[in-house]
Parts: sequence; structure tokens; C-alpha cells
Amino acid sequence: MKIIILLLLVSLPTLVGAENSEQNTKKTIYQKALVEYKAQAENGLSEELLPYAKALYFAGQDFLDKDDNSLAVLAQNYAATLNIGYPSKDSISVLQFAINSFENAKEPQTERLIEALFNLGKVYNAHQKYAKRAKRKFNQAVELAEQSGDDILLAQTLLKIGVNYISGQRVDKRSVSKAIDQLETSYKKFSEQSDERANIAAFWLGKANIMLSKSDQAIKYFSAVLDHPFETETSSKLQMSSHAFLVRAYTENNEPEKATVHCQAIGESTPWNADAEASPIYLLQPNYPKTAQRNNKSGWVKTKFTIDSNGFAKDIRVVGYQGHSSFSKEALRVIKEWRFAPKFEKGKPVDATSVYTIQFKLSK
Repeated sequence: MKIIILLLLVSLPTLVGAENSEQNTKKTIYQKALVEYKAQAENGLSEELLPYAKALYFAGQDFLDKDDNSLAVLAQNYAATLNIGYPSKDSISVLQFAINSFENAKEPQTERLIEALFNLGKVYNAHQKYAKRAKRKFNQAVELAEQSGDDILLAQTLLKIGVNYISGQRVDKRSVSKAIDQLETSYKKFSEQSDERANIAAFWLGKANIMLSKSDQAIKYFSAVLDHPFETETSSKLQMSSHAFLVRAYTENNEPEKATVHCQAIGESTPWNADAEASPIYLLQPNYPKTAQRNNKSGWVKTKFTIDSNGFAKDIRVVGYQGHSSFSKEALRVIKEWRFAPKFEKGKPVDATSVYTIQFKLSK
């Protein structure tokens, strides 16, 4: 018995030393992965970040305590890189780990938990068979935001969910209708706080109504973006995009004069580039001529025209084409219906010459 005790006493420091050595190795690997990840992350979220986020997450699993919120944050970062481009099923288990960690944290992690639930819902929403799971995750995120008593957090959560329904991989009338419900509540709450994000919600409400061919509602929300400008880069971009959508909405509403106001607003804010082809604000897609289609012909038509002070094309002529003669007739027909941003000189819109090439390609 004495011999055994002595052996145990002799072996204990050796075991402790081995454990310390192993832990130090894990720490070194983790710290190295962290440094490399931070260096790469300075370039922003991109596919190049994926191996670094993955290495850091797995190094953290070896070194950090499973209850450490930092590990759950690393999981979210790794999932974000997995979902670049298209929401990946590989991120589901990673996000679920983050959710479980935040739910079991000693201190409330409400905002992080909402973010993880939203991201998992976003992945599920991208895959048809997981649609019900997406709805559950989104609902959980909204419930948490409501329970927090923070109206801005709730508005932001609803905004993100609404935008996802509109801009996700699967967009149909049903998902757009869902988005409108989310975005209207978000818009109202942000507006009550005079928060700039009210304009973001209004912009996406405008897009949603455009998708449902509800021009009057779209006009209402895009106009709201213009009526409440903020002195920020985001607000400026939203205003320019809203002008463009209003050109479309008023044109489709058969109100060309009102569309002109927004064509001119874009022209006044956009430097004229005489060396570039014109960029239509509103265009009708040309029909594919049946004769060319029967003969399996593809090609193009280059046109030259004057963009008048109201943003209409006039004096349109064909200066070159390839493929089939019927392409020219169709090109001349549709360009008459298009709207452009006119050139501005000394604060006034003027006529200016431009060119545009229409491509005719048969789908394979």
C-alpha cells in the first residue's frame, strides 16, 4: 500500500505537467488562429475568410470552455462565412450550437440570441423543405424582441426578417405578403422614434408593393423615403433608388409627367458621361421576333438617339446590327417607351445624344 501511494504521489506532478503542456498547446493554437482571423477579417466578409473562421471556431472548441459566450460568437462568425453567396446547410448545426449557448448563458444574451435565431431562420428559408422551421425561428426571434420591451430592437428584427422574405432565394407572392406585414410594423416603430431606419423599411415596403403590382402603395412608400431625408450615405443611396422606382411606378400607372420629375432628379444628381452607353431608368424588355426565333438567330442592335430634357428618347436610329433585320424594328419600338436621366447643364435639363445596344439572345 505504501508503495502504491508513493507511486501516485510521484506520478501526480507528471500528470499535471502533461495537462498544462497540452492546455498551453491548445492556447497557442487558439491565439494563432485568432490573430490570423482578425488580420483577414480587416478585408471584410468574403469567401477568403472561411478557412480562418473555421480554424478559429475549432481551435476555440478545444481551448475555450463550452459555456463561454465567446465560443458561441465564434460559431456565429463561422456560420456567416459559410453562408456567403447562398445559405449553407452546413451552417445549421453551427448556428444551433450558438443558440443553445446563448439560451443557457448565465447572463442574458438577448440580442445575440435574436441574431442567431434570425440567421438560422434565413438558412431554413432558403430551402423549401425547411420553410416551417424558418417561420418558427423567425417567430422565436420576434417573441424575444417583444419580451425585451425594446421597440427599436423589435423594429430592427422585423426589418431584417421582412427584407429576407423579399430578397431571399425563394420569393413568391406569399413571402412578399409576409414581408409587408413585418415591414409595416417596423416602419411604424422606427418612424415614431424618428430613426433613419424608417426609410430603409419604407424603401423595402415600396419594393414589396412593386412586386405585387400595387403601384399606388409603392408610390406612397418610395415618396416617404424622399420626404424624410437624412444626411447619411445610406439615405442618399435610398433616395436615388427611390427616384428610379418612382419612375417605374408612375410609368406603369400611366402618369408620365410625374415620372419626369424623378428622371430629372436623377439626372441632376448624376454626372453625364458622354463616353458611356445610356442607362435606362425604366425599360420594357423587347419581344423576340418570331422570324428570328424560328431561324434560331441571335444578335444585337446598336441605336443612337437624343435624350430630351424630360428623359424620353427621340430621333432614334439604328447605327448597326447583327443577326436578323427584325431585331432593328423591335429595338426602335421599345426604346420609345423607355425613360432616362437627362443631362444637366447649369442646373437645367438639356437634350443630349447617347447610344444603347440591345442584345437578342435565345435561351438555351
